Amino acid sequence: MLLHQGAAPSALPYRYVQYNPENNEIIHSETEDRPPLTEPTTLNEFYGRSWTRKQVKMFEHLPYQDHFNRTDSNLHPSDEIPTIHVISEEDNIYNLHGYYLQDIDIRVNMTYIRADRIKLFTNVRFKIGGRSSRLFTKLGYNLCFPKDQDLEGYRKLKLRAAASDPSYMREKLAYDMLYAAGMPATQASYVRLFINNRAIGLFVLVEKYDDTWLENEFHGGIGNKHGVLYEGKGAAKNRERYADLSYHGDDLAYYAESAYEMKEVDSEKEVSDLGDLVGLAKFIDSQAKMDGDLSNQSLETWHSQLDVYGFLTNMAFEFLHGSWDGYLQNTENYYLYKDPTTSRFVWIPWDLEYVMGSGPVSIPSLLEGNYSHFDGIAHKPLIKTLLNVPHFRQVFEQILRNLVTLLYDKSFPVIDSLEDFLRQDVEWDQAQIRMRDGLSFLPLGPHFVENVLQNSQGHANMPLPLSLDYWVAADYIIRINQHIPFQTAVEGNTTHVSLMGVKEWITQKSNNVKKYLFLEDPE
Repeated sequence: MLLHQGAAPSALPYRYVQYNPENNEIIHSETEDRPPLTEPTTLNEFYGRSWTRKQVKMFEHLPYQDHFNRTDSNLHPSDEIPTIHVISEEDNIYNLHGYYLQDIDIRVNMTYIRADRIKLFTNVRFKIGGRSSRLFTKLGYNLCFPKDQDLEGYRKLKLRAAASDPSYMREKLAYDMLYAAGMPATQASYVRLFINNRAIGLFVLVEKYDDTWLENEFHGGIGNKHGVLYEGKGAAKNRERYADLSYHGDDLAYYAESAYEMKEVDSEKEVSDLGDLVGLAKFIDSQAKMDGDLSNQSLETWHSQLDVYGFLTNMAFEFLHGSWDGYLQNTENYYLYKDPTTSRFVWIPWDLEYVMGSGPVSIPSLLEGNYSHFDGIAHKPLIKTLLNVPHFRQVFEQILRNLVTLLYDKSFPVIDSLEDFLRQDVEWDQAQIRMRDGLSFLPLGPHFVENVLQNSQGHANMPLPLSLDYWVAADYIIRINQHIPFQTAVEGNTTHVSLMGVKEWITQKSNNVKKYLFLEDPE
């Protein structure tokens, strides 16, 4: 039982305790009194927290038009941390975590607890999420609700563990900045997770992209049509083919064996191949072959094919955040949506944990202030071809200026507020025993042989980022198995070459970009 109910005098301060009912002995007590009630009942309060609701400063919305038509939803409260409790047979839970490299899903009952409401769900599909993230001892999870159930309008959700990020806020900040810039993407918030009455930890809740999400994000929640959704998944055929949007002829079979996947089919046309995506790659190739004959490059034609401003904004964020696991450096973690209302593609980013100075990569190279020197920009077909058009290059540089001055340079109050919001729950999370045995990225445990032999995650096809540094990777393995203080992870001076503090990254990257854009002539 996770939620308890009782009665006490309302005019007095109070605190919660854990006690043994057999002898009325107090086992543990909260350290601080809570103030007297002003209402007949309390909110659903979490043991050991000094607050139930707490305001967090948010980024101001930039003066741009939104590139989405998002339906209203209460999925992501900004002033509280809900609790999710899943229950299943113990054997199911054991097998799920014991065979963590295998594609296993189980059915669970789930309780969702907010400060002022409780929701119950049955027969929810629950599984471990991700590929490389399965190698951490703190695992992430996927939730899929039956068709007759949803959580605040969404049926597929992900619980992101933030296992590589001791600040717990990189991905949250990245999605919040996208939202402030009017870009379509999941929003993000925090939840506490329990499994069979066992505390698991603090997680980042994000939406999974599916037909319901497309309807909610682009069509105001109206479920009439949603278009085609493609995913770029890095590499395929033992890293011989990449999802870089390069053109290799019209044979769809070639692309079907590449690192692209159709995630959602057009609800009206029942499109079931990669034809539209190949058409985009062919268009990019034709524009690139003009070889500088800019008079023939029609801006209108570009805009009819792609939400160019949205794509350039996303690339500006990849550069600004030093993202090494996106399109520019790893040809993955992006989606392309063929919007049926405009018949053009919209860029949607995904999986933003590895940003702002964290990972097995050369962080000094990611701190580069001259975007033309950032690995990937000069070679990936779509961004390379667009930046060869002077107008789009000017637009890209103006976007960078705006993001630096209106978001990065004004981010510290947001970060300070979020740090205060998370502090108690981070301490709680770090005290929990993880569900997977062994060490992160050292896949040992009681079912080691079965996990290796029956690994379903396709690690052989995972791309290697352009900024990968094997010496830094060694430090990365060491530090993800060590304790990094929360404040240090936020402020800086971590003593690890694989990790900068969030504020430390923002300060240095902002200074480098402004030096190039404002004080130096482009090369």
